[in-house]
Amino acid sequence: MKPERSIKELLIILRDNLENYFTYSYSDGMCVAIKELREDHRILDNEMKMLYDYLNKIKKYEGYTYWFPPKEVAPRLKWLNQQIEKL
Repeated sequence: MKPERSIKELLIILRDNLENYFTYSYSDGMCVAIKELREDHRILDNEMKMLYDYLNKIKKYEGYTYWFPPKEVAPRLKWLNQQIEKL
């Protein structure tokens, strides 16, 4: 079993794959992109949970389906870059 990657490493993986998933798949939000990372074997089950837990800790769920407009990559990339820089 691979050693667990840090949340920073996982956010970088998400950032680096986000635009591709939005362009070539059914992803329209970060949560679906995270699921696709797992389905493509780019992250492990526990790493998928780590990403979901991080997102839910930072961006509290307030009854909205999306934190950013669906299918818009730029605001998500900006937010991910801010989070990566903080870590």
